[in-house]
Amino acid sequence: MCFGLDRSRVYRRLARLVRLGLLEDLRTGPSNVGRPRDVHALYVPTRYAYDYRASPLTPQPVALTHVRHTLAVGEVGLAYQRAGFDVVTDRLVRRDIARWRRTRSPSTPHDALWLGSDQGLVGMGLGSHSGGQVSTHATDLVLTRDSVVRAAVEVELTAKSDRDLAKVLRMYGRSARFGSLIYYVPDGKVEQQVKRVAASLAHQESPRGLVVSRYSPRHSLE
Repeated sequence: MCFGLDRSRVYRRLARLVRLGLLEDLRTGPSNVGRPRDVHALYVPTRYAYDYRASPLTPQPVALTHVRHTLAVGEVGLAYQRAGFDVVTDRLVRRDIARWRRTRSPSTPHDALWLGSDQGLVGMGLGSHSGGQVSTHATDLVLTRDSVVRAAVEVELTAKSDRDLAKVLRMYGRSARFGSLIYYVPDGKVEQQVKRVAASLAHQESPRGLVVSRYSPRHSLE
């Protein structure tokens, strides 16, 4: 069963959407050409679908190197939607970052749903930003409810270096935007790494409300 429908009915509906041009053709669509052999099909909206839905986003093929992460983030986001949260996706966050870049603003907006390397530096007694370009990090998902930001969500399927992980965690710690950070990890090794690196940070730079949970994908890519 999927969303209350049996599997055959779901596939019939998907096939109809492909015929209508709302989803990519599974043979010629840019997200499906050359996809990994263990990925059976990617149903990705076309430009026509985005226009039909009046979406603020533009069509974007799924990067083949990020297929598993894209599917995982989608699954986690749908689960939070079913739990009653409004979910802001990483694509919307990245769109906002690009818009902000075009304004040539020197600092990260205080209400941004993404992280900037300049956040919290002065208020924490850590000095001011060096004056170079602000580096940014897009959250995988932002959870809101009743128009209030509740948490940031990261889905980490592979281990980062301690240095890269510390950089991201430090940016969360410096930001006052997120009251909690939920990290989904695939196994105990990555779970222990996240906890260890977070514990190594100075108290004022450690992310607030850090929760590390195991992620078990429901989709099958094998």
